Amino acid sequence: MNLINARQAELSGIFRERWAGRETELFFLIWDHLQGQRDDAIPWMEARRRCIDELGRRCLCCGEDQKRIHVHHITGRHIGAHGRENLVPLCGACHAMIHYDNFFTPPVLMQLAIARRMEVLEAAE
Repeated sequence: MNLINARQAELSGIFRERWAGRETELFFLIWDHLQGQRDDAIPWMEARRRCIDELGRRCLCCGEDQKRIHVHHITGRHIGAHGRENLVPLCGACHAMIHYDNFFTPPVLMQLAIARRMEVLEAAE
């Protein structure tokens, strides 16, 4: 097991333990966040589809394959918009951890996701 996979397993286990039994609370945190993003729904859905087509349905933080994958803006949707270099697929747990969980620093998770993104893109070339 390499360092990235070990860190992914550690983060995934700690997150699941922290949010166990609080799934409803987590759902509403994510729902409230998404309600504020209705204005640019059509361009966002197109960008999301392109990201998934290019990078797949594997979370780039924990590595899990997901039927329902989230797509996260690396630098924020207002700064980097929906450009392909600003999007990364994440599972719901990692996405929520980046946005709402103060236990982990989001930069650590994003560094992991960005490193994985580069690996996927380089492998595709």
